Amino acid sequence: MTPFCATSLPLFIVVRVLFGLAQGVTFPTIYYLGGQWLTSNEKSRGMSLVSSGVSIGTICTLGIGSYVLYYWTWPTLFYSIGFMGFLWCLVWYFVASSTPLEYYEHGSVFKMSEVEYDHIVNNQIHDVSDNDSIPWRNIVTHPAVIALISNHCIHNYGFYILLSWLPTYMEKELNFNIKEAGYYSILPYILLFIIANMGGFLSDYLLKRKVELLTIRQIMQSSGLLFQSLFLYLITRNPTIGQSILYFTLSIGLTGLCQSGYACSSLDLSPKYTGIIWGISNTVSTVPGIVGVYLTGRLLDYTGSFSPVFLLTACINIVGTIIWLFFAEATPVDFDYNTERLRL
Repeated sequence: MTPFCATSLPLFIVVRVLFGLAQGVTFPTIYYLGGQWLTSNEKSRGMSLVSSGVSIGTICTLGIGSYVLYYWTWPTLFYSIGFMGFLWCLVWYFVASSTPLEYYEHGSVFKMSEVEYDHIVNNQIHDVSDNDSIPWRNIVTHPAVIALISNHCIHNYGFYILLSWLPTYMEKELNFNIKEAGYYSILPYILLFIIANMGGFLSDYLLKRKVELLTIRQIMQSSGLLFQSLFLYLITRNPTIGQSILYFTLSIGLTGLCQSGYACSSLDLSPKYTGIIWGISNTVSTVPGIVGVYLTGRLLDYTGSFSPVFLLTACINIVGTIIWLFFAEATPVDFDYNTERLRL
């Protein structure tokens, strides 16, 4: 609908807001499904794989999208993305199930064996609480949840700034045309997909080797944020074109380690409320995307340089690392404690 509404600014804004509302339920649903389907020793691999799907979408949009924009028109790009989304909805409708039990009993296009079903059910952490109300205050005031939300926001701040402004940087600072900028802009997200999945496998391997889960989460999250800070700083030191591309690729790609950090935290804290926790976190973490992209524009207008933008992002990442190291947890939390007194 976006191309049809582009001639009217109010209508265009309404359509984009509705688009955002429709997509807002996606990640909380994914994390709820992760809590239902993933066993204790598969969480990092499973959620890293799912989250890295965002990189595939970004690669397709920047790579194929730049080609479409170069040879055709921008409405063609919107129609193409919308059509692919429609096709995926059909696949999801016929294949997906909310729980292993539902899938096992009613089936789908594919069938689940009894062995696979028993493996999933017998290797999950089950919440035995029979409380039907949601302890909102217990959830949003818990230090580990606050650490998760803050790191989600900080991760998204850097992600959205680089996603939105990297093609502009390449066009203005490196003198690439729009097609070249699109092609080079996909390199970081290819690496991000690879690193996210490698980090997931490494995390589950370390867990099997009896490394404490909290230690794994701290290493992965801190490494992702600090590596990005390092390479963003190096970009401000007047690198060559080749070095700039390398530093950008590493600064974005290595944040894939965070998919085994904050991105798995809600599953660690509460399989029962993981969708709620991630829904809150995902809602709040959209704000840095809005503020960060606007702030970047203002900084560029005021300074005429990308260096302050990258240095600010690097400093914010360091703050996030400190918060994570002090307040993150990786053991299940009983959010239902004293629910009657704290219920909103």
